[in-house]
Amino acid sequence: MRNIQVLLFSLFIFIGLTLFSHSSYAQLLQGIVTVNNGGSITNDVEGRVILKIFAKGANEMRISNNASFIGARWEAFDGQKNWRLDAREDGIKTVYVQFKDASGSLVSDPTVAQVELDRSPPTNPSININSGAEYTNARDRKVFLELYCDEAYEMQLTTVNSCFSLDSILIFTGCASAILIR
Repeated sequence: MRNIQVLLFSLFIFIGLTLFSHSSYAQLLQGIVTVNNGGSITNDVEGRVILKIFAKGANEMRISNNASFIGARWEAFDGQKNWRLDAREDGIKTVYVQFKDASGSLVSDPTVAQVELDRSPPTNPSININSGAEYTNARDRKVFLELYCDEAYEMQLTTVNSCFSLDSILIFTGCASAILIR
């Protein structure tokens, strides 16, 4: 009887140490995932985003729009991935990523990143130029713009028709100065 107790105790210790070391090592595989450089909102019509992924010790990864990873396939680890959100409707979208080590025996807990998909345009836009003045005689051609818009997050300004560039995106603050170009 004593030998069985010793055997069971030894087996219990072995299993406990194995589980403890597995869970400790699994935590080492935990990753970090950001969507669109940490942005909280995306408005891409097709729900396309860029994932930045970091997981020390990871050799493979799988990505999914659902927590059960249905249909997700393991692929070689990559620090950046173009991804398509479930874009059937707007709202908070969650991306799940799991990692596997080089031996293939250790799989991490899912790492989660969220972003809001919002493809509806802002509403009620209006522009007030120089506090409502009908014209300006300013020699320096500067005007002061007061911009109003419900639910706006970013804005683009240009003085030339159809010359917007990604460099001209500004955080929407409600006002801006512009110089008129002939």
